[in-house]
Amino acid sequence: MSVRCPDCGEVVTVPPDAEPGDLLECPNCAGHALRLTREDGRWAATLAQRVSCPSCNEMLTLPEDAKAGDAVECCGWRYRLTFQYGAFAAEEAEEASEARMWRDRWLALGFIEACAHRSCLHGVVLRTVQ
Repeated sequence: MSVRCPDCGEVVTVPPDAEPGDLLECPNCAGHALRLTREDGRWAATLAQRVSCPSCNEMLTLPEDAKAGDAVECCGWRYRLTFQYGAFAAEEAEEASEARMWRDRWLALGFIEACAHRSCLHGVVLRTVQ
């Protein structure tokens, strides 16, 4: 059995153990996968849009009803979907951006505090090992 990619028309083989909702890769297309469906006892494919996580670059498959402005989560952070030039992208939501800013500030302050109490480091010269 096989299906045609709805984007480029390439014939893609459906594995024998496939189930509706499974994802297939089109060898020609990037940025989306093929989501299998059954129509009148035959396989069909719809586009399954994907985005990469801005933090870890993991590919996230979006639900069929995804639209710009929706939220997706990965790595414990929430991202907002945008749609431009025919493709989705995930951008940091404002609250995530602000949370990271505060986290980074606390990390920097903790580092400065730790360095201030390390009197034993005064006079230590760091040299490059050759």
